[in-house]
Amino acid sequence: GTYNLLLTDAQGCSVEQTFNLIDPAPLKIDLGGNRTLCTDQTWLADASIADTKATYIWNGPDGFTAQTAAATLQKAGTYTALVTDSKGCQAQDDITIKIDETAIASEYSASSHAFVEESIIFINLHSSGPEKTTWILPESPSLQVLNQNNKVLELAFIHAGVYTVGMHASLGSCEKTFQKTVSVLNKNENYNPGTSEISHFIKTFKLGPNPNDGNFTVKVDLEQEASISLQLIHIQTGATVDQRRHNGSNSYNISYNISQHKGAYALVLETAKESRVFKVVIL
Repeated sequence: GTYNLLLTDAQGCSVEQTFNLIDPAPLKIDLGGNRTLCTDQTWLADASIADTKATYIWNGPDGFTAQTAAATLQKAGTYTALVTDSKGCQAQDDITIKIDETAIASEYSASSHAFVEESIIFINLHSSGPEKTTWILPESPSLQVLNQNNKVLELAFIHAGVYTVGMHASLGSCEKTFQKTVSVLNKNENYNPGTSEISHFIKTFKLGPNPNDGNFTVKVDLEQEASISLQLIHIQTGATVDQRRHNGSNSYNISYNISQHKGAYALVLETAKESRVFKVVIL
């Protein structure tokens, strides 16, 4: 508000001055909307403000307390964060966590590396599980989207680099985001994973000839005996045109004769430990 000061001395001289005190904007924090967590999920709630001397007090169900700007929440109930800044001003907000025992088992497969302008295929391995899946694409001028549907995402990049591609899945009130990174190399570079590369369960996954007329052979070698699943998925439509399972060996040679289905496909190999994707062109 506005305050006036009138000061008069013993001789009757006076001086007057006006003071304007501005009420600062109230301190606010926003923990976001209430959240529903699925099986094995947690939520990182953040109450931080731009004040390095601020203090934080969290309270929640089952005696939950924390004194950090952000807190990891995992039990059902209402959590309250009280923030006090360096001037003594306070703000408070709360968030309610609900638990849904639903498990989102969605997963997707893709190559870990590729070359510039080369097609990279991402396959949603469990599209029948979540009610909705959405691909999350990197914001890069290098990105080229070649095909995209609920089952298949086909991309290419015109510049080398490391890119992250995500998939957001929802089932009822549960949501979960999956991410994979792919290294895109220049065409004159050699792929060298280095000594830190983890040993792969799938030792060989080859297909030939490719392109072909629908007659081709797939060779799969595994680290040990295991069952395998093969899906042939039309890249443009996401439709599965062939699906088969084999078991009882660590080495498989599988013949295909599907000449009636022309187009570009993704052949997805799945095992209990690893999955791979191979692009197939049927002329």
